[in-house]
This record gives sequence, C-alpha cells and structure tokens, in this order.
Amino acid sequence: AIAGQLERVRTGIDTWFSEASLHADGRVEAGIDALVDSGDAYEKDDALWFATSRYGDEKDRVLRRSDGDTTYLAADVAYHLDKAARGSDRLITVLGADHHGYIARLRAILAAGGHDPEMLEVPLVQLVSLLEGGEAAKMSKRAGTVVTLQDLVEDIGVDAARFFLVQRSHETPFDLDLRLAREQSRENPVYYVQYAHARTHGILAQLDDPQITADEAPAELDAAERAVAIRLTEWPAAVAEAAEKRAPHRVAAYLMELAGEFHAFYHRCRVKDEPLPVQAFRATLTRGSAAVIAAGLDLLAVEAPDRM
Repeated sequence: AIAGQLERVRTGIDTWFSEASLHADGRVEAGIDALVDSGDAYEKDDALWFATSRYGDEKDRVLRRSDGDTTYLAADVAYHLDKAARGSDRLITVLGADHHGYIARLRAILAAGGHDPEMLEVPLVQLVSLLEGGEAAKMSKRAGTVVTLQDLVEDIGVDAARFFLVQRSHETPFDLDLRLAREQSRENPVYYVQYAHARTHGILAQLDDPQITADEAPAELDAAERAVAIRLTEWPAAVAEAAEKRAPHRVAAYLMELAGEFHAFYHRCRVKDEPLPVQAFRATLTRGSAAVIAAGLDLLAVEAPDRM
C-alpha cells in the first residue's frame, strides 16, 4: 500500500524492507552481539545497555529490557550497521523534529561499528498542518487526526501536493492551505509557475520561426527583459546550491521568482511582429524561460504543461 502511494506521487524507492525482517533474519541479535563483543554493551539492572556515552551521547541507552524485549534502538543498531555496510560514503536518516536527541545515538552506532559517524546526515522534518480557509482541515475518514498522503493527493492532486510540500524548508513548520492549493489563480504557486511555462509555449507557437535566435541583446532593454535575462543566468548557481544544501525548496522559490518575472515580461514585451533583433532576443528569453521552468519542475517531479 505504501509503495503504491509513493509511486502515485512520483517518489521512487530503490531498496527497502520491513523492520520486522531485521528481527526475523536475526540481524537485531547479531547487532547486539557485535556490540557485546566490542565491549560497547554491558548488563546492568537485569537489562542490556549500549554505552553510547562513550561516543558523545548524554547517557547510555537500553538495548534489551529486563523482560527480554529489545528496544527501538536495538533495531536501529541493526539497520544502521546494515546501511553502513552497503558501501556508501553518505548516509541520510530522516527523523521528526522532536527526535533531535536521537542523533547522538545513531552516530554512536556507526562509531561503535567502526564507521565514521560524520557520514550520517539527519534531516529533522517539521510537521505540516492542513488548513481549510484558515482553520484546521478535517479530511480524514478515519478516527483521529492523521491525514495520509493519499487523502491529500485525492483532494488537491499530485502536482499541487508535491509543490506545496516542497516549497518550504523541511526545518520549518508549514501550514498547507487546501483551498489555495485547489485554486487556479496567481495566488496558487504551482499554478502560477505552470501557467508561466504554458505561456512560453503559447508565445513561441505564434512565431513564424519559433527557433529564431539572437547572438546578442539589443542596445536597449525593457526592465522586464532585463529581469528575466538576469534571473536565467542565476539558474545554475541556484540549482547547485539547492543540491549542496539538500534544499529543494530553493528550486521552488527560484521558479516562483522566474515565473513572476516572465509574467511581467509577457504583459510588457510583445515578441511577434517586432523588429527582427528585438523579436529574436525576446524569443531567446522565452525559450530559455521554458527550458529552465521545465527543468526546475522536473527536479520537483511536477508536470510542466504546454497548454492550460
């Protein structure tokens, strides 16, 4: 069920397995045994403890309780040792924002297993609140307050769900306005960006030669032309910074800025039936905007329609 929901929202997982398999395959017990053999686990008060304080944690943690049941940490030992053994030089474990204190325990696992604890990145993800007209939304058909990703997609669609969820940093609590996400207006950021892409194709379709290019800019530029040209030159740095900082919201922010500038260009600067040097330059700006918006939306796995 989870795999199907993720596929529906264009999110692929290459390798995954159930936590239960860690227990069934004996990997949890193997991880505990490895800590005992290395001297990083010890018995106290009829329980088995992991000496995480040796590796920067504020205190040691229980692996097996006095009743014989293993803790969540024991499964995390098995999982992270398995993860580190796959040969990657960078591990990423996503946790909720209230699990900041857990990071030291995860790094202790790697250190005790002979791995560099600094190879682990732990993004802390804040909650998303769903609003309907400024008030808490009640979407779920289930008892309680949990809304699934499927519920959200059924309400606002895949494109809106992806763009809205990624337009804010994962470190920032976010209120997602469902009413806004359904609108087809400039106030809806995903519609605004997609509409800019559709407009680029509409302009180019009207030209006798949509492939006309300009080797250089005209001597004088309209402010709207200049704004689009400058923004396009910023795209490589913007996307590189987003990748380096694990910050896809920077791509969304860039696209909204470019879309705003292109809409202004559309209203101020005619492309067709202008003198050839002007037409060629504006067509070049339009094609460049189309390409960059499409590339940015593709990075966010959001569709870039040619017509709306």
